Amino acid sequence: MDHTYDEKQGEVTFVLESKYYREEHLTQAAYVFAKQASAFMGKTAAGYEVTLKSKTPADREALRRLAGEFLNELISEERRFETFRENKKIIELIVTQALYSARQTPEQEAEAARITREMDPIAEKLIARIRAEEKVA
Repeated sequence: MDHTYDEKQGEVTFVLESKYYREEHLTQAAYVFAKQASAFMGKTAAGYEVTLKSKTPADREALRRLAGEFLNELISEERRFETFRENKKIIELIVTQALYSARQTPEQEAEAARITREMDPIAEKLIARIRAEEKVA
């Protein structure tokens, strides 16, 4: 993969083939990198052109490392997606079982309603106090 470096601007630009990377994962990797660099992406005939602009002064070696770290994060995003896809059925089963086991008996529902009734006046007082403090501030 070829990189283009602009040390004056603190930028490195490279092209990623779309057959290997998903656009949404590029965006996710860019969010992870938001503290280190601004990411600019555009579609090309070959895939995606990515420009990373370092938020701190960077020489050619620092820009090369920045691009490498971005690509590692992009690979991690791709792998997380694959892992989710591979385990989707198991995740759905676990969530279904958890929701099913969380169903309350009528006695539990009555107890929850009783506690809610007892807490309502306390909650109203707290809300009124917060609103009063907001007016003062």
